[in-house]
Amino acid sequence: MGKMLREREPLIGNDYKTVQNNVEIVDRLKEIKDGNAYFNSDIFKQVQNVIWATGYRNDYSWIQIDGILNSHGKPLHHFGVTNVVGLYFIGVSWQSKRSSALIYGVSDDANYIAEKMQGHEIESEN
Repeated sequence: MGKMLREREPLIGNDYKTVQNNVEIVDRLKEIKDGNAYFNSDIFKQVQNVIWATGYRNDYSWIQIDGILNSHGKPLHHFGVTNVVGLYFIGVSWQSKRSSALIYGVSDDANYIAEKMQGHEIESEN
């Protein structure tokens, strides 16, 4: 079982229809410029916010944004909120508590980030 999990990225849970109907899977993010997110597959989407869901690996070396990683290569954030407007992290080890990087513990952090994003939208409209 462990070997299979190392070779694949498992979808936790069993509600595949909900995922299929509500999530668009695209290639790796290449660049964000002028409000558009450009992906390796030459697809682009207009975006207002980006939430980096860090997944199962703590490797952030591929993130090329000035001032977003500390000298040890870890994200600079306060409970997932970065110093870059509209850029957030979720799933970081010890983001706000021990269970932040676990499926059953990420919901508090996700709710916090959602509240921050809504607050930013409200501030932006004024």
